[in-house]
Amino acid sequence: MFDVVVIGGGPSGATAAEDLARSGHHVALLDREGRIKPCGGAIPPRLIEDFAIPSSQIVARINTARMISPTQRKVDIPIENGFVGMVDREHFDPFLRRRAQGAGATWLTGTFLRIERDADHPTVIYRDKDSGEERRLACKVIIGADGARSKVAKSEVPNGDKIPYVIAYHEIIEAPLEGMSYDPNRCDVIYDGAISPDFYGWVFPHGKSASVGMGTGIEGVDLKKATAELRAAHGLSDCKTIRREGAPIPLRPLDCWDNGTDVVLAMAMAAELERRGVHDSDFIAKWVDGADGYMAKAREHTPEMVEDICGVDRETFDAFASWYAEGKIVGVSVGNGIERGRSGGSGIRAAMALQALTGNHGRLGAGVFAKPGNAFPRNSSRLQRPDLAPEGTRTINIVDVSSLLLDSTLETPIDAVFIYNHNPVATHPDQN
Repeated sequence: MFDVVVIGGGPSGATAAEDLARSGHHVALLDREGRIKPCGGAIPPRLIEDFAIPSSQIVARINTARMISPTQRKVDIPIENGFVGMVDREHFDPFLRRRAQGAGATWLTGTFLRIERDADHPTVIYRDKDSGEERRLACKVIIGADGARSKVAKSEVPNGDKIPYVIAYHEIIEAPLEGMSYDPNRCDVIYDGAISPDFYGWVFPHGKSASVGMGTGIEGVDLKKATAELRAAHGLSDCKTIRREGAPIPLRPLDCWDNGTDVVLAMAMAAELERRGVHDSDFIAKWVDGADGYMAKAREHTPEMVEDICGVDRETFDAFASWYAEGKIVGVSVGNGIERGRSGGSGIRAAMALQALTGNHGRLGAGVFAKPGNAFPRNSSRLQRPDLAPEGTRTINIVDVSSLLLDSTLETPIDAVFIYNHNPVATHPDQN
């Protein structure tokens, strides 16, 4: 039996398999092979260092990024203190898979079909590429790293078949001689509705070759025609085409980040702590509303459900309950960000309910910590440096940044925004 089966041998899956294998786990890496994802191939120096990417995989070193607006205005942004490395996915992905294999992972080539479960463990069923036969991989944990149209997500996660994506298409061409419209040390990003009405086009050097392509989420757009026009606009029409590739690229994470297991675990734990006499009846009577109705629902959740739905065995569940019951003071950190998913808020509420039911509030060290960083002293002005902002500097609410960027009626319209230490795409999603 494998400890982990990783489905999908792209950079994420292959790296996960390598790390797990180097940590001593028995790992299988299942990949379809035979396709190359359309990708500009840019990786920053920090990634090269952190993931030990050898120089042989770096086909170009980019020192400038050129942004081209819909009005054809060009802005060159130098890469300060270094470069951005470029890799060719045709060679980069197999390199990562071979490295995972060298670390001890079993590299298998085939197509994922389904997951079956019995009382003991899940089993991955796949079709072997060479023989065409169905084969089985018994395991403890499964990692789905099989892309924007993940078959694993489709079968295991609610709405996993509805991941929003764009279709990306590119052509790998022989690199031209350096000229006015092509620089082997510069990446061009083109925002032009004539090329892509909703995404962007690109020209990325790859040493002896270059990636030229675009993406769109709008049906009916002729990707090949748009790419041909992009090549013509950059004087690349006569360059030999080496290969053509297309694939979906996910736009953002799923609204539902898990399959509801957090709620099942927390409600079963509430029932278990009640059975062990850990609930604080005095605290509940004074401070908690709705406890009777909540516990009536919680009692429907059993340790057996936790083992079946969450994959947490009885021994681990009982150990967790014992820690909770024996702790004189319990503090719960619910993490940062899980509320952004569709089921995340319910998971947080279920975790917070445990603290209310056990009376773990109002004492030093107890309670619920949403942002543990706020528990430590810090000097915000040293981080934000308000003294550097000129008098009269405009302040906007980050929640409104999407609408303000599109508001041409502002006295001084906003043409661009640089955001430090925040991610509005993840934190304030679905703002259209």
